[in-house]
Amino acid sequence: NGNLVTTLGTKVDDNDKIEVNGVPIHKEQLHTYLLYKPRNVVSTVSDNKGRKTVTDFFKDLPYRLYPVGRLDYDTSGLLLMTN
Repeated sequence: NGNLVTTLGTKVDDNDKIEVNGVPIHKEQLHTYLLYKPRNVVSTVSDNKGRKTVTDFFKDLPYRLYPVGRLDYDTSGLLLMTN
């Protein structure tokens, strides 16, 4: 809002307009989902063994989601997903 900030950790309000080198920075909209993870799905964003991951259920979204916590591969249950 017209103030030059040089102090690391300066707090801003939700309504503040923030620019870095003249480029506006926009607050990212938060998205949260509750996923019922089936058995035989990995609770990570990728898997080097090629197994299905919880993020595979959200491939069509324009933003990336991450699991909050984890469930074992052979366990089913509720898992929180957020960006």
